[in-house]
Amino acid sequence: MTLREFDLFVQGYQKRLEVGRELIAWHASCLMNCWVKKRVSSDDLLGKKRKQLSPEEIKIELSRRNKDKAENVIPKVDESPQVDGESAPEEEDRWIKDLISTMS
Repeated sequence: MTLREFDLFVQGYQKRLEVGRELIAWHASCLMNCWVKKRVSSDDLLGKKRKQLSPEEIKIELSRRNKDKAENVIPKVDESPQVDGESAPEEEDRWIKDLISTMS
């Protein structure tokens, strides 16, 4: 194992621990909020400060998210000819070749 691989391994381990702590804090906050008057968030339990965005930053973030969603939507067009509801032989051959190439 190289130093880079070991570093990535350690970073992944730390990330898994952090995610586990966040899940436990979220669950605990859900249980606590049933019985307390003041709402408790998982960030409060973890000691994190919430990032407060200005209205301009919120607009920028929303427009970026909407743009990303719009770019990820690609209409699929089937260009292969259909024969009685089945795909054409060329399409089947291409599918089989792709399957074989991924297996090797």
